[in-house]
Amino acid sequence: MRILKDGYGVHKVMWDGWVDTEHYETYIIGHWSYPDPTVKDIYVVSAAPAVELLLNGKSVGEAEREAHFLHTFKEVPFEPGTLKAISYDEKGIEVSSYTLETAGEPVAIRMVAITAPGGMLADGHDLALIEFEVVDARGRRCPWQMTWYSSS
Repeated sequence: MRILKDGYGVHKVMWDGWVDTEHYETYIIGHWSYPDPTVKDIYVVSAAPAVELLLNGKSVGEAEREAHFLHTFKEVPFEPGTLKAISYDEKGIEVSSYTLETAGEPVAIRMVAITAPGGMLADGHDLALIEFEVVDARGRRCPWQMTWYSSS
């Protein structure tokens, strides 16, 4: 419910200086944790005119700009590691970037209590809101589990 979602990242990029960009930001929609072999389109949101994608430090190329904020990279083969989108202004100067990392195997469930600034009062009027996430050994959210793709 309260875990940041793609819609938040997309809107944050688009609404920052809606009429005239004040601060360039970049956001990659989705995650970078897939089973082999996966090939997928990568969508990057940026107000910058050009976006380059790096997969484990190697350039995948420059995106096709489909709309003012949407940059698409077609048929990118999944490879565990890092996926980095770099946005460039009209002069080719880097203005922002965003990186995704492949999550490892799930090892824990992280629970965080979300309370009012004063904490729980236990006065019969409080509400306990607990956020749950499945995470890997480095604390990265695991967006799926391999067993979902198992045929057994």
